[in-house]
Amino acid sequence: MSQEYYLYGSGRHPAEDWPALHESAEGWTAAWADVEGFHFTVLPERMPVTTHLWAWKPDRWLRVRIDGQHWWASLLVHGTDHPRPDWAGYSETVEVTSMPMLHWPTADRRVQQFRQAPNSQNVLEMTELFQLTPLRQSASGMFIGAGPMSPESASPTLRGNGSS
Repeated sequence: MSQEYYLYGSGRHPAEDWPALHESAEGWTAAWADVEGFHFTVLPERMPVTTHLWAWKPDRWLRVRIDGQHWWASLLVHGTDHPRPDWAGYSETVEVTSMPMLHWPTADRRVQQFRQAPNSQNVLEMTELFQLTPLRQSASGMFIGAGPMSPESASPTLRGNGSS
């Protein structure tokens, strides 16, 4: 059985366009790091001060690159029943590899510097996260989120107000 995945991408967007991205992924689980620590909560309403953000819900994975007052996004979608995001400039069908993400044990000295952001879940306690990588001729970034194609891997219940 063949699995269909679609990869959508944006060009460069100014920070003022963040509400369009937020609207297309509002309420999704999101992860990013900033000076407050590591956030594992809902997608923020305002563009966070970070370099990368990942967000997901079942069968959808978002990867955002943030550079100053601009952002670029790519969305990986499993299946054929999905709308094209308003912010997307291109799309292609891709093959994807998926593998579980492994954490260092919480007592390991390599994670002693880990700081959980306020109102955020502890990502080091999450065991159902996966890394998905589209296989393409040109470079491709990885997506992070709940496991593909399984109802059991739906996003966990999250705390937080979604603002940053």
